[in-house]
This record gives sequence, structure tokens and C-alpha cells, in this order.
Amino acid sequence: MKKTKQTKKISTIALILLLTMSVIVITLPAVTAQEVLRKKTYAIMGATPNPIGINQQVLLHFGITHQMTSAQYGWEDITVTVSKPDGSTETLGPFRTDSTGGTGTLFVPSMVGTYSLQSHFPEQANPATISWAGVITPAGTIMEASDSEIVELVVTQEQREYYPGQPLPTEYWGRPIDAQLREWSVVSGSSYMDQEYNEAPDSPHVLWTKVMTIGGLAGGDLGVHSMEHGDAYEGKWPNRLILAGRLYYETGPYDRPKYIYCVDVRTGEQLWAKVFYDNLSIAQGQMLYFDSFNYHGVFSYLWFTSGTTWYAHNPFTGEWVYTMTNVPSGTNQIGPSGEILRYTVSTSGFDLNITYIYAISVVFEPYSNAWIISGSMLQSVL
Repeated sequence: MKKTKQTKKISTIALILLLTMSVIVITLPAVTAQEVLRKKTYAIMGATPNPIGINQQVLLHFGITHQMTSAQYGWEDITVTVSKPDGSTETLGPFRTDSTGGTGTLFVPSMVGTYSLQSHFPEQANPATISWAGVITPAGTIMEASDSEIVELVVTQEQREYYPGQPLPTEYWGRPIDAQLREWSVVSGSSYMDQEYNEAPDSPHVLWTKVMTIGGLAGGDLGVHSMEHGDAYEGKWPNRLILAGRLYYETGPYDRPKYIYCVDVRTGEQLWAKVFYDNLSIAQGQMLYFDSFNYHGVFSYLWFTSGTTWYAHNPFTGEWVYTMTNVPSGTNQIGPSGEILRYTVSTSGFDLNITYIYAISVVFEPYSNAWIISGSMLQSVL
């Protein structure tokens, strides 16, 4: 009897120990998971330029040091406290950052003295899992609130000179033009014949020459007749265009194979000569300004068309870039950023229906390492 009771007692103790261990095993991961779902943040604050003159613009940059997973996300409700030299305060915002974790705004100080600037990041949940440099921040992680260090902005009575401009050229120049020479944009149109952005010579002159056919007097038995030079029906100068200081042309519409030549406008140097597809001519050139979260620049293209298929080529090398198929019929117009707008007009009763298509909004996006193709259709009835 004693032996049996002792055995039961030992079994009971063992069962209690097992249950206690189970509770520990189940509870510990829950505590660990709760700790992982919170993350410390570091708010940032910057002001450029500093010092600055009174009533001049200052760029304020703020946010946190943690980026997001893609351009569609941003941290919310960032505010900036501005303490003025007279002791009053002003709150700027709230702001939403871009995917880098930061954003900015312009601020114009209205009094001389020292301003204090501090940004504030409110606690919020991370909307999507972030993986960066081997560190993973799961979706739903609570990003803790933080305040930046205080930045002192010195405002003086004297006006500060912003990035100084450069004078226009007074002698011969060539491309590429340093992009920091902003003032030169008014004299550097793509075409040397473009009067709106270039000063043409006051008198005719020969920059360089290039022989394109035999030409001249035939003589002999053919007498005073000249050699055929194709000016009337087989001209040697069709489909020519100038793009960023480079001339593109073909020798003749009936040449087979049909070569497209690329020549430096200033020097006359031939850079390349190629045949495109089934002897296609250049349909048009294009310079497209693309402004995104991660890229700001002008893309240039040479376009070749065959029916409803368009081929984009790199003007620098002549190499193929991409193909667009099923392009609808219509008339081309150039948009404000250099995009090709194709539209068709049809009348039905008293309504005028205009359909627009952005035919060539196609660029390479380094951030995602992919080509972004936009062929959106917009319709409006007038």
C-alpha cells in the first residue's frame, strides 16, 4: 500500500512538471514574437542651405532612416516643429514620406535670427514586409515614435547666393554639355537649325561636306547632261532629323539595302551606319523627359514603324530597345514632356469623340531593374 501511494505521488509530480514545461515552451515564443514586432526608429532633420537670407527658400528634409519596400508606400503623419527667434512656434505638416523613408518641403523664414527645427515621427505599423541588407522587418511591425535632433537654422539679413549660374558660351562648343550648365539650355536645342533655342549664323557657310553620289557633268557622247543626283524623284536627303547634336539620314528612298547614317553635326564624323529590319526608314525621333521617385532624366529614341508595330532604338548606338505592337491608327502630337500622343477623331451625331493614347511612355527603371511600359487610353467626349 505504501509503495503504491508513493508511486502515484511520483507520477503526479512528474505530470505537474511536464505541464509546467509545456506552458514554458508555449509561452516563451509568444513573448519573443511580441518583441520582434516592435522596432526602434531614428527621426532625421536637415535644412539646406544653412545659413540663409531672410525671405529666401530653405529645403527641409525629414523622415526616418528606415526605407520601405516599394514606391507605393510611405510613412505617415510626420510633422516638423519650427521654433522662431521671437519665441513663437509653428508646426509644419503632417507629411507623408516617399519610399526612401524621407521627404521634404520648402520653408521661408520671415525674421532674422536662429530658428530651431525638429521633426517628429509618430508610432505606426509597417504596411509591408521590408527586406534590406539582410535585415527583415515583417509587415505589421510597430515602428516606434521618435524625435530628431534639433537643427539650428541661421537666418541673416544678407541674401545668400544660390547655386551660381554660368555665362553662355562665347566660342565654339560641342556635346555632351555638362548638365550643371543650366543656363546653356536656351542655346542648345537638338537641331542647329532650331531658331527658338539656337543662334544661327548670320551668313551661309560650309561646316563640313559629305559626298553622297557621283553628280556633275556627264560629258562625252552624253554632252551637256548632268549625272543623275536624285533631287526630283529619288532625293538623297529623305527622312533626316537631328537629335541631341547628331544627324540621322538615309541616302535614298529606293536604295537596297537602305542604310541609316548617324553623323556628328559639328564635326561631320560618321558614327555608325545600319540597315533596320526590311529596309525601314526612321519614322521620327523622340526625347522623353521621365520624372519618377527614383529617376529623373531625358530618354531619346529613334522610331521605326511597320503597320501597327513600332520599334524603339537607341540613337547613340542604333541598337534595338523594345517593340510596341497593336498601336492604333491616328495622328501623332508631342506632349509637354516629349511623349508621343496619338489621337483619333470621329463624329457621331452632334458629339465629337476624341481618343488619346500615350504611345511611347516606356523607360528603364533602375530601382526595379525593369522596363516600365505605359500605354494607357484616355477618352473624352466634347
